[in-house]
Amino acid sequence: MVSSLYKAHFLSPRSFVNTLQWAPLCRGHLARPASAFGSTIRSEGEKSTGTSLSGHTEADHKIVQRVEELAQKHEWKMSHVALAWINKRVSSPIIGFSSVERMDEALEARGKVLSEEEEKYLEELYVDRKIQGHS
Repeated sequence: MVSSLYKAHFLSPRSFVNTLQWAPLCRGHLARPASAFGSTIRSEGEKSTGTSLSGHTEADHKIVQRVEELAQKHEWKMSHVALAWINKRVSSPIIGFSSVERMDEALEARGKVLSEEEEKYLEELYVDRKIQGHS
């Protein structure tokens, strides 16, 4: 899994091994304002059980706010900012779609690029965390 909220597996310890990058929208956290956490079925479950380790810290909320800020600046959807960030790093991210509309939204991100300064702006608040979902 790699996104601007979780990058633990972005770089493989061995240069000849490729890692599979998935969840570039971090379960929707990068597709809607931080204040909307708990407004979807998935995030409502995360909120009530506290099972997810990413998307909930103060640094995560600030990163999501920056994604929202850049989306407003470019007049893009927040998901387009997150996908523009990941598309520069990964050639084929795996994105889970819950509807045809979400697939269309992801396809609309093609060709959208962030400036180097904007990428640094998104990345500077990132805090390393424990690896999730792997034993």
